[in-house]
Amino acid sequence: MARYGGDDFGPSPQIAMPRLTPTVRAMLIVLGVSLVGSLVLYNYVGEGGEKIYQALILFPNLVLKKLQLWRVVTYPLVNVDIMATGWAALSLYFFGTDLEELFGGGRFLVFTFLCVLLAGVVSTLYGLVHSVFYTQAVVGVVPLSLAVTAAWGTRFPHRRLFFPPISGKWLVVGLLAFEVLFMLARQWNPSNLASIAIGWALAKWWDRIDDVLDRMRIRRARAKRDRVLRSIRGGLDAGPSSKKKPIDKRFLN
Repeated sequence: MARYGGDDFGPSPQIAMPRLTPTVRAMLIVLGVSLVGSLVLYNYVGEGGEKIYQALILFPNLVLKKLQLWRVVTYPLVNVDIMATGWAALSLYFFGTDLEELFGGGRFLVFTFLCVLLAGVVSTLYGLVHSVFYTQAVVGVVPLSLAVTAAWGTRFPHRRLFFPPISGKWLVVGLLAFEVLFMLARQWNPSNLASIAIGWALAKWWDRIDDVLDRMRIRRARAKRDRVLRSIRGGLDAGPSSKKKPIDKRFLN
């Protein structure tokens, strides 16, 4: 899964290992803690541990009937499959670092949260369409890793991998085709397929999403500034109906 060095237009001979960015490092630590904690709860803790374990898993019937809405975002915290968790960690390291450097640490967290939330919502609603999945558990961090991989391939379509030796755009196509065939063959829960589509869509239109987040941040900053100015005597008028003039107009600058 290592990447060639060089830019998007062509590889250089050496193999480039990505720099571990702060947010991805924190996510890998959380992933490791969740793996150990899940294994302990699943294998060594009694009834109390089983209740905690079951409370975090996404069951569509419990979300829809009992409104246990937290399950649509807590299911990645339950990891008992060491191989799947290791593959997810590699995906975050090789692909998430590039996305974090592109989006920024805070926005990358928003991106991953949206991936988890939307995949959970799709899986929950699919339970209404297909009764088999109404009570089936959705668990693990694999959907998030697939979304991150698809987003990387979308944002870096011409960057080539060392293994497999394909470009980013063909990586997305390959993931999508594999998940479609696997779901049709085994009637698998569509959370993985939905995660690929969600990662692709968010990455494709992330610039627009980023603009919306910027406008929200500016609006909050202006509201905070106005509250501070009103707390200063003479900083702002007492209110829209007040005719009192500011004492010192320097506070308006």
